[in-house]
Amino acid sequence: MRPKTRDARDIDTRRKEAGDKSSGRSTVRRRRRYGAAMSIKATIMDAATGAPIQTFLFGRRPYVGTDFTLESGERVTAQRVDIGKPAPGKFITPVDVWVTRKS
Repeated sequence: MRPKTRDARDIDTRRKEAGDKSSGRSTVRRRRRYGAAMSIKATIMDAATGAPIQTFLFGRRPYVGTDFTLESGERVTAQRVDIGKPAPGKFITPVDVWVTRKS
């Protein structure tokens, strides 16, 4: 016996009932799966001394030239971004952002 297949109208009807205005089914799945972006936890390093300043949570990957404010209220600029390899059996990738302090 042949399995029942979904009719294209059923998919469109369900999408409209859910309030989705996209054009395709694959975009609906992608929106659910990747709706909330993962934050990146980075260690902020002072480029002049090489000492860690603080850990910082970025919404997206930090780029060279990005300006942001530390907890102390200082404005800093990302000079170099190092992305390492995760330890064996771990998921979290170490990220170091080397910054220069603005005067």
